[in-house]
Amino acid sequence: PPMVSPSHVIYQNIMASYGETIGGETRSPKVAVIGTGALGLALCGELARCGCIVRVYDQDERNLQQVHHRLEEQRKQLIEEGLLATFESFSVIAESHLSCAVMEADFVFEAITEDLIIKNTLMKNVSLMCADETVVCSNTLNLNLDDVFNGIRHPQRTLGLRFLLPVYFIPLVEMSTHSFTSLATIDKVKELFKFIKKESFSRGSGEPPRKLTSHEAQTMQLTTAGKSLCSDTTGSHVARESHDTRPIHETTITIN
Repeated sequence: PPMVSPSHVIYQNIMASYGETIGGETRSPKVAVIGTGALGLALCGELARCGCIVRVYDQDERNLQQVHHRLEEQRKQLIEEGLLATFESFSVIAESHLSCAVMEADFVFEAITEDLIIKNTLMKNVSLMCADETVVCSNTLNLNLDDVFNGIRHPQRTLGLRFLLPVYFIPLVEMSTHSFTSLATIDKVKELFKFIKKESFSRGSGEPPRKLTSHEAQTMQLTTAGKSLCSDTTGSHVARESHDTRPIHETTITIN
Protein backbone atom coordinates (compact mmCIF):
# COMPACT_ATOMS: atom_id res chain seq x y z
CA PRO A 1 0.00 0.00 0.00
CA PRO A 2 1.15 3.61 -0.53
CA MET A 3 3.02 5.34 2.24
CA VAL A 4 1.01 7.79 4.35
CA SER A 5 2.99 10.71 5.67
CA PRO A 6 2.32 12.08 9.16
CA SER A 7 1.03 15.32 7.63
CA HIS A 8 -1.49 13.34 5.54
CA VAL A 9 -2.64 11.47 8.64
CA ILE A 10 -3.26 14.80 10.39
CA TYR A 11 -5.25 16.00 7.37
CA GLN A 12 -7.39 12.88 7.39
CA ASN A 13 -8.07 13.16 11.12
CA ILE A 14 -9.17 16.76 10.77
CA MET A 15 -11.19 16.40 7.56
CA ALA A 16 -13.04 13.13 8.12
CA SER A 17 -14.34 11.28 11.12
CA TYR A 18 -14.30 7.49 11.01
CA GLY A 19 -17.07 6.21 8.78
CA GLU A 20 -17.44 9.46 6.83
CA THR A 21 -16.82 9.55 3.10
CA ILE A 22 -14.70 12.22 1.41
CA GLY A 23 -13.71 12.10 -2.24
CA GLY A 24 -15.41 8.73 -2.66
CA GLU A 25 -13.33 7.07 0.07
CA THR A 26 -14.66 6.02 3.46
CA ARG A 27 -12.43 6.82 6.41
CA SER A 28 -11.79 3.59 8.33
CA PRO A 29 -9.49 3.35 11.36
CA LYS A 30 -6.12 1.76 10.66
CA VAL A 31 -5.05 -0.40 13.57
CA ALA A 32 -2.09 -2.60 14.41
CA VAL A 33 -2.29 -5.52 16.83
CA ILE A 34 0.93 -6.88 18.31
CA GLY A 35 0.74 -10.48 19.44
CA THR A 36 -1.17 -13.47 18.06
CA GLY A 37 -2.11 -15.23 21.28
CA ALA A 38 -5.77 -15.85 22.18
CA LEU A 39 -6.38 -12.18 23.01
CA GLY A 40 -4.42 -10.73 20.11
CA LEU A 41 -6.02 -12.96 17.49
CA ALA A 42 -9.56 -12.35 18.76
CA LEU A 43 -8.82 -8.62 18.83
CA CYS A 44 -7.71 -8.78 15.19
CA GLY A 45 -10.89 -10.53 14.16
CA GLU A 46 -13.20 -8.28 16.14
CA LEU A 47 -11.64 -5.01 14.97
CA ALA A 48 -11.72 -6.24 11.37
CA ARG A 49 -15.35 -7.32 11.80
CA CYS A 50 -16.14 -3.83 13.01
CA GLY A 51 -14.71 -2.25 9.86
CA CYS A 52 -11.13 -1.41 10.83
CA ILE A 53 -8.13 -1.95 8.57
CA VAL A 54 -6.10 -4.40 10.64
CA ARG A 55 -2.45 -5.40 10.52
CA VAL A 56 -0.98 -7.88 12.96
CA TYR A 57 2.61 -8.54 13.98
CA ASP A 58 4.20 -11.36 15.92
CA GLN A 59 7.93 -11.90 16.37
CA ASP A 60 7.44 -15.60 15.59
CA GLU A 61 6.76 -15.96 11.87
CA ARG A 62 5.32 -19.42 12.45
CA ASN A 63 2.51 -17.79 14.43
CA LEU A 64 1.87 -15.37 11.57
CA GLN A 65 1.56 -18.26 9.14
CA GLN A 66 -1.24 -19.68 11.31
CA VAL A 67 -3.28 -16.47 11.45
CA HIS A 68 -5.50 -17.37 8.50
CA HIS A 69 -6.26 -20.88 9.74
CA ARG A 70 -6.97 -19.77 13.31
CA LEU A 71 -9.23 -16.90 12.23
CA GLU A 72 -11.11 -19.27 9.97
CA GLU A 73 -11.71 -21.60 12.91
CA GLN A 74 -12.96 -18.66 14.98
CA ARG A 75 -15.28 -17.61 12.15
CA LYS A 76 -16.80 -21.08 11.95
CA GLN A 77 -17.33 -21.12 15.70
CA LEU A 78 -19.05 -17.72 15.66
CA ILE A 79 -21.40 -18.87 12.90
CA GLU A 80 -22.22 -22.08 14.80
CA GLU A 81 -23.04 -20.00 17.88
CA GLY A 82 -25.38 -17.80 15.85
CA LEU A 83 -23.26 -14.69 16.36
CA LEU A 84 -21.85 -14.10 12.89
CA ALA A 85 -23.81 -13.75 9.67
CA THR A 86 -22.47 -15.90 6.85
CA PHE A 87 -22.35 -12.91 4.47
CA GLU A 88 -19.93 -10.96 6.66
CA SER A 89 -16.32 -10.75 5.53
CA PHE A 90 -13.24 -9.14 7.01
CA SER A 91 -9.52 -9.22 6.40
CA VAL A 92 -6.36 -9.13 8.50
CA ILE A 93 -2.91 -8.45 7.08
CA ALA A 94 -0.01 -10.22 8.80
CA GLU A 95 3.32 -8.40 8.85
CA SER A 96 6.65 -9.99 9.71
CA HIS A 97 8.22 -6.58 10.45
CA LEU A 98 7.01 -4.46 13.36
CA SER A 99 7.63 -1.23 11.48
CA CYS A 100 5.38 -2.32 8.59
CA ALA A 101 2.57 -3.10 11.02
CA VAL A 102 2.61 0.20 12.92
CA MET A 103 3.95 2.87 10.57
CA GLU A 104 0.52 3.90 9.19
CA ALA A 105 -1.63 2.92 12.17
CA ASP A 106 -4.05 5.29 13.88
CA PHE A 107 -4.03 2.95 16.88
CA VAL A 108 -1.60 0.30 18.10
CA PHE A 109 -2.78 -2.39 20.53
CA GLU A 110 -0.29 -4.61 22.30
CA ALA A 111 -1.50 -8.04 23.37
CA ILE A 112 1.71 -9.72 24.49
CA THR A 113 2.91 -11.47 27.63
CA GLU A 114 2.29 -9.71 30.96
CA ASP A 115 5.93 -8.80 31.56
CA LEU A 116 6.89 -5.19 32.34
CA ILE A 117 10.34 -5.23 30.74
CA ILE A 118 9.05 -6.86 27.55
CA LYS A 119 6.07 -4.53 27.28
CA ASN A 120 8.11 -1.39 27.97
CA THR A 121 10.76 -2.36 25.44
CA LEU A 122 8.07 -2.98 22.84
CA MET A 123 6.33 0.32 23.58
CA LYS A 124 9.59 2.22 23.15
CA ASN A 125 10.24 0.56 19.80
CA VAL A 126 6.68 1.16 18.60
CA SER A 127 6.84 4.84 19.53
CA LEU A 128 9.91 5.26 17.32
CA MET A 129 8.28 3.56 14.32
CA CYS A 130 4.73 4.90 14.29
CA ALA A 131 3.46 8.34 13.29
CA ASP A 132 3.44 11.18 15.81
CA GLU A 133 -0.38 11.06 15.90
CA THR A 134 -0.69 7.32 16.59
CA VAL A 135 -2.40 6.33 19.83
CA VAL A 136 -0.50 3.47 21.49
CA CYS A 137 -2.54 1.22 23.79
CA SER A 138 -1.67 -1.51 26.26
CA ASN A 139 -3.92 -4.46 27.14
CA THR A 140 -2.13 -4.99 30.44
CA LEU A 141 -4.13 -6.62 33.20
CA ASN A 142 -2.31 -5.36 36.29
CA LEU A 143 0.90 -3.52 35.37
CA ASN A 144 1.31 0.17 36.20
CA LEU A 145 0.83 2.17 33.00
CA ASP A 146 3.40 4.79 34.01
CA ASP A 147 5.93 1.96 34.05
CA VAL A 148 4.68 0.34 30.83
CA PHE A 149 5.05 3.64 28.93
CA ASN A 150 8.10 4.93 30.77
CA GLY A 151 10.64 6.61 28.49
CA ILE A 152 8.65 6.36 25.27
CA ARG A 153 8.16 9.07 22.66
CA HIS A 154 4.90 11.05 22.93
CA PRO A 155 3.64 9.51 26.21
CA GLN A 156 0.59 11.79 26.02
CA ARG A 157 -0.75 9.60 23.22
CA THR A 158 -0.75 6.42 25.30
CA LEU A 159 -3.24 4.70 27.60
CA GLY A 160 -4.59 1.35 28.66
CA LEU A 161 -7.40 -0.31 26.69
CA ARG A 162 -8.23 -3.80 27.89
CA PHE A 163 -10.63 -5.82 25.74
CA LEU A 164 -12.54 -8.39 27.75
CA LEU A 165 -12.37 -11.99 26.63
CA PRO A 166 -13.79 -13.52 24.49
CA VAL A 167 -13.59 -10.10 22.71
CA TYR A 168 -15.94 -10.93 19.82
CA PHE A 169 -19.23 -9.02 20.21
CA ILE A 170 -18.28 -7.86 23.72
CA PRO A 171 -19.22 -4.15 23.90
CA LEU A 172 -17.21 -3.26 27.00
CA VAL A 173 -13.56 -2.14 27.02
CA GLU A 174 -11.70 -1.09 30.15
CA MET A 175 -10.04 2.29 29.68
CA SER A 176 -7.19 3.33 31.98
CA THR A 177 -5.27 6.57 31.74
CA HIS A 178 -1.95 7.44 33.36
CA SER A 179 0.02 10.54 34.30
CA PHE A 180 0.62 11.75 30.75
CA THR A 181 -2.52 10.70 28.85
CA SER A 182 -3.99 13.76 27.11
CA LEU A 183 -7.64 14.69 26.70
CA ALA A 184 -7.11 14.72 22.93
CA THR A 185 -6.05 11.07 23.09
CA ILE A 186 -9.18 10.15 25.06
CA ASP A 187 -11.31 11.99 22.47
CA LYS A 188 -9.66 10.04 19.65
CA VAL A 189 -10.38 6.76 21.44
CA LYS A 190 -14.01 7.81 21.89
CA GLU A 191 -14.21 8.43 18.16
CA LEU A 192 -12.89 4.92 17.53
CA PHE A 193 -15.36 3.42 20.01
CA LYS A 194 -18.24 5.18 18.27
CA PHE A 195 -17.16 3.58 15.00
CA ILE A 196 -16.69 0.05 16.38
CA LYS A 197 -19.67 0.34 18.74
CA LYS A 198 -17.82 -0.19 22.01
CA GLU A 199 -18.29 1.39 25.43
CA SER A 200 -15.54 2.18 27.91
CA PHE A 201 -15.59 1.58 31.65
CA SER A 202 -13.06 2.34 34.37
CA ARG A 203 -11.79 0.15 37.15
CA GLY A 204 -12.24 1.65 40.61
CA SER A 205 -9.28 2.10 42.91
CA GLY A 206 -8.34 -1.22 44.49
CA GLU A 207 -10.82 -3.18 42.37
CA PRO A 208 -9.63 -6.40 40.72
CA PRO A 209 -9.72 -6.59 36.92
CA ARG A 210 -13.16 -7.39 35.60
CA LYS A 211 -13.46 -10.82 33.99
CA LEU A 212 -16.70 -11.95 32.41
CA THR A 213 -18.39 -15.16 33.45
CA SER A 214 -19.50 -17.47 30.64
CA HIS A 215 -23.10 -16.39 31.22
CA GLU A 216 -22.23 -12.68 31.14
CA ALA A 217 -20.20 -13.07 27.97
CA GLN A 218 -22.88 -15.10 26.20
CA THR A 219 -25.60 -12.60 27.12
CA MET A 220 -23.53 -9.65 25.89
CA GLN A 221 -22.59 -11.43 22.69
CA LEU A 222 -26.15 -12.42 21.80
CA THR A 223 -27.42 -8.91 22.50
CA THR A 224 -24.67 -7.26 20.46
CA ALA A 225 -24.91 -9.76 17.61
CA GLY A 226 -28.68 -9.33 17.45
CA LYS A 227 -28.27 -5.59 16.99
CA SER A 228 -25.53 -6.12 14.42
CA LEU A 229 -27.52 -8.57 12.31
CA CYS A 230 -30.52 -6.23 12.31
CA SER A 231 -28.49 -3.17 11.28
CA ASP A 232 -28.61 -1.58 7.86
CA THR A 233 -26.70 -3.82 5.42
CA THR A 234 -25.63 -0.76 3.46
CA GLY A 235 -23.40 0.33 6.34
CA SER A 236 -19.63 0.11 6.27
CA HIS A 237 -19.58 -2.71 8.82
CA VAL A 238 -21.20 -5.25 6.47
CA ALA A 239 -19.02 -6.39 3.63
CA ARG A 240 -21.55 -7.81 1.15
CA GLU A 241 -25.13 -8.86 0.53
CA SER A 242 -26.10 -12.44 1.39
CA HIS A 243 -26.51 -13.45 -2.26
CA ASP A 244 -22.85 -12.69 -3.04
CA THR A 245 -21.04 -15.94 -3.90
CA ARG A 246 -17.49 -14.83 -3.09
CA PRO A 247 -15.60 -16.55 -0.24
CA ILE A 248 -17.15 -15.76 3.13
CA HIS A 249 -13.99 -14.93 5.05
CA GLU A 250 -10.96 -13.26 3.53
CA THR A 251 -7.76 -13.05 5.54
CA THR A 252 -4.87 -11.57 3.63
CA ILE A 253 -1.48 -12.83 4.74
CA THR A 254 1.29 -10.48 3.68
CA ILE A 255 4.80 -11.48 4.74
CA ASN A 256 7.33 -8.75 4.04
